[in-house]
Amino acid sequence: GTLRFANNNQTALSFRNAANSGNINFGVNSSDHFAFGQAIQMSGYAVQGDTSASGQLILKSTTGSGTSDAIVFQVGNNGGREAMRIVNSGNVGIATTTPRDTLDVWGGAYFGTSTAPTLYVASTTGRVGIGTTSPATLFSVATSSNIFNVTNSGVGIATSSPTGLFTAGT
Repeated sequence: GTLRFANNNQTALSFRNAANSGNINFGVNSSDHFAFGQAIQMSGYAVQGDTSASGQLILKSTTGSGTSDAIVFQVGNNGGREAMRIVNSGNVGIATTTPRDTLDVWGGAYFGTSTAPTLYVASTTGRVGIGTTSPATLFSVATSSNIFNVTNSGVGIATSSPTGLFTAGT
C-alpha cells in the first residue's frame, strides 16, 4: 500500500512499501525510486553514487525528450554565478552558457601535473606559455635559454625579441 499526504489533490509526500517498489516521493506523482518535485537544499552533505568499485552517479537534466536541456553548476552567494554547464549535445562550457565545442573555456587556464603548469593561457593578454605562467610574448616556451617565442613581429629562436619574421639568437 501507499501512505500519501496531499494538498489540493497534489502529492506532497508519499511512501510506498517494498511490495510496491519502496519508492519515496516528495511533491510529485512519480515512479522514480526517490523523486523531488522542487529543489533539494542540503548543507554539509555529499552526493555520491554506489559504494562499489563499479558504482555510478548519474545526473539527468530531464527524464523526457528535450532539445535545450542542460546540467548547470552554480557557485557563490545563493548560486549567483554559473561556473559550468553541460548542454544536451554533451559540450561542456566553463564560464560560458553556450559552449560551442566539446570543451569551451572562457578565461585563463592552467594545465599541468606539478606546481608549475605545463600549459598556461592568459585571458587578459591572450598569451600562451609552455612551462611558464608569465609568457613574455604571444607564445613562449620556457627553458633556461628562452628557446622559442612568437611575437606580433616574428618568431624568435633563443631570443624573446625577434627583429624580423624569423630571428635566431646565439
